[in-house]
Amino acid sequence: MTGSTASTRPEVPPEVQAAVTGAEREITALACEIDRLQERIKKLQGFIESCRIFDGIAEATQGGTYATVAMNLLRGAGHPMTTGELLEAMTAAGRPVNGASRKHRLRTLIISLNRARAVVRKSKGWWLRGVPIPSESSNGS
Repeated sequence: MTGSTASTRPEVPPEVQAAVTGAEREITALACEIDRLQERIKKLQGFIESCRIFDGIAEATQGGTYATVAMNLLRGAGHPMTTGELLEAMTAAGRPVNGASRKHRLRTLIISLNRARAVVRKSKGWWLRGVPIPSESSNGS
């Protein structure tokens, strides 16, 4: 037996191989495009969600100030937050307050919140002006 036990698979013609290679490249390009589109969808969904928390168009177009970010965080939290809690939440949300030290950042945030007409300082922390503070039935204090 001088013959090998090699596969009896027929050779693929060059034009078929080229077509397969082209199809594989197109699949790769489409997969990359799908990834980009999924990322775009996530960004648009985030934008839509962030706009739902605004009371009106004017607020939606003012975004970016410390007070506006704090208002959004307060709405999302559903309860008053201390200045320190807001500072940490703003940093976590990608909108850190500028300042050389924590003390300076707290002062900057307090000044910004005091100037804002939409938030007020209550005994339990900062809250939205004109919005009743939700009862804290889970907290006995």
